[in-house]
Amino acid sequence: MRAVALARCLARSLATSIVVLASASCLSPQSTQCPGGLVCPVGTQCAAKQSVCIKDSCGNGVVDPGEACDDGNIENGDGCSKDCKSREGCGNGILDVGEVCDDGNNTDGDGCSADCRSREGCGNGVVDTAKGEVCDDGNNTDGDGCSADCRSNETCPNGRVDTAKGEVCDDGNSLAGDGCSPDCKSNETCGNRIIDVAKGEKCDDGNNVGGDGCSADCKSNEKCGNGYLDFTLGEICDDGNNANGDGCLLAPVES
Repeated sequence: MRAVALARCLARSLATSIVVLASASCLSPQSTQCPGGLVCPVGTQCAAKQSVCIKDSCGNGVVDPGEACDDGNIENGDGCSKDCKSREGCGNGILDVGEVCDDGNNTDGDGCSADCRSREGCGNGVVDTAKGEVCDDGNNTDGDGCSADCRSNETCPNGRVDTAKGEVCDDGNSLAGDGCSPDCKSNETCGNRIIDVAKGEKCDDGNNVGGDGCSADCKSNEKCGNGYLDFTLGEICDDGNNANGDGCLLAPVES
């Protein structure tokens, strides 16, 4: 029994020795043991605040020559880029994570927005007011609520004629009778096939010819008794009714 116990003891001692030797071989004089247990091989070192091995000085927590910053890790988006070349601020001339441009300043209207989020082109989904945009729906198509040049939200009235929305005028207001109808569909002229009541029109057949059922000035539907003297119909009077004996005959009296 004593021999068996002695053999077991020797076996355990041998196994422990092998583990120690294996660890020692991993931690060669050229390797680095990091605080968290990570072993960095020769030619690398431990990052100051991240469990990762780094090949150069970026990530060691010290701002070395050629670095703009060093926060102890090699990650983007935390105020210091993973290559330690940028503090990740718009206007530094470096294209950082989340930026679409960076021209080295914080000025709008020069091809890169002040927040570096837009190249200031119509159709990019960003409303660049410094470039005169009032909308940007991500495309350059008219008639969908934002004009192809992003200068109009295609609503009447906005002071801009949006032909894709059927507008023929837009004077920037919703008044009738001032040369543009409230719906921007009529320039309120006789002969445009739209009856502009605010302009006194009674009809509009798309022309300026009398005698065809609508007078040349669109003020009469050319019927006797409408109170309008239609010379093209041969009328010499029209008192607004169709009754005789009141000074205007319904029909000429034959001799």
